[in-house]
Order: sequence, then structure tokens, then C-alpha cells
Amino acid sequence: MDFNNLATIEPKLQVLLQEATTQRKVLKTYRQRKNYWYRTSKPRMFQLVGMGSKHPDRRLHTSAAYDVAYDALYYALTGESLIPEPKQGVTYA
Repeated sequence: MDFNNLATIEPKLQVLLQEATTQRKVLKTYRQRKNYWYRTSKPRMFQLVGMGSKHPDRRLHTSAAYDVAYDALYYALTGESLIPEPKQGVTYA
């Protein structure tokens, strides 16, 4: 499931994505962006996906949904992906 699928189920995720994109332009330093992530975006995201979700659609309760949302929102805010690029010749199970 990708972020767009998650945002279709839970539209508040799309709002968080838009906010993260805006804050990336507003906040000038990486440190400011990280602080915003840990104090604002991540706590709100936790209520929407993963173990903290109270949504009736159980697909949002999974760790996979949490990982997808986390990476998409974090990337929108900082420009960094937390998912490593596969090394050439290496396959991940």
C-alpha cells in the first residue's frame, strides 16, 4: 500500500503531507525541520496510522502503513528518505 492509498482511507494524512511540504519551505534549517517533525508532525501521524490509529479500517493499524506514512511525510519535510536505496547486486527480502 502506498501513501496515496493510505491518504484515500484517511484524508488527514494528505493534510499532514501538505503541511510538511509547506514547512519545508518555511523552516530554514535542518534542525528546525527535525524539531517540527518530532514535536508536531510525528505525534499527529501516530494518531492516524500504526498502533496509535483508532480508524475503523484495520489496514491503517499496521506497521507497514506506519512506515509508508512516516517515510512520505518525513521526506516531504526534510528531503530525506529513511528507506535505503538498494545496493547494486543486492536484493532485499
